[in-house]
Amino acid sequence: IIRQVCKSLAEAHQVGIVHRDLKPDNIFITDIYGERDFVKVLDFGIAKSTENDGQESLTQTGFICGTPRYLSPEQAMGKSIDARSDLYSVGVILFEMLSGHPPFAASTPIALVMKHIHEPPPRLPDGGKERAQWMSSLVFGLMQKVPARRPPSSVIVSQALDDIARGLQPAGLVQRSQSVVARNSSRARAASVLP
Repeated sequence: IIRQVCKSLAEAHQVGIVHRDLKPDNIFITDIYGERDFVKVLDFGIAKSTENDGQESLTQTGFICGTPRYLSPEQAMGKSIDARSDLYSVGVILFEMLSGHPPFAASTPIALVMKHIHEPPPRLPDGGKERAQWMSSLVFGLMQKVPARRPPSSVIVSQALDDIARGLQPAGLVQRSQSVVARNSSRARAASVLP
């Protein structure tokens, strides 16, 4: 399902459109022309073009829109967004699909948004199994707070999912996520010894 979502997003991102409200309610699975389990990404109603064509936009930087449970940190803060904002949402959805619960929960929408902004992404349990470790690293990479630390495109995510399904370590993504974890661990250790 997520692989097909990534392919749909790739088409939108290729023409400079960011969905901005990716969530399970906007992912439909249907049978089409004899093909079973065909995934459609719907409701581009608040989508935004990343192209600056000189026309006034109906939505603007500083205006928060989207569903709090799946909102990227930069979108939650009203900052400029690009395709990697949708990839954060993909990570949240994938986390929920694999664990049965969302990565963050709170009693109010604003408290939930603050968790997306400030709390580190949780790790999925991997049970020591190689494929589960790769999937956990992929999800962790998708949910990085800084967009530059996420995978660069939905095409790369789709390829990583293909690799994992074939029992191969996804090239580049796992090492990238692990280096972020190592960097964060080093910072935490340094902070603990500083006065």
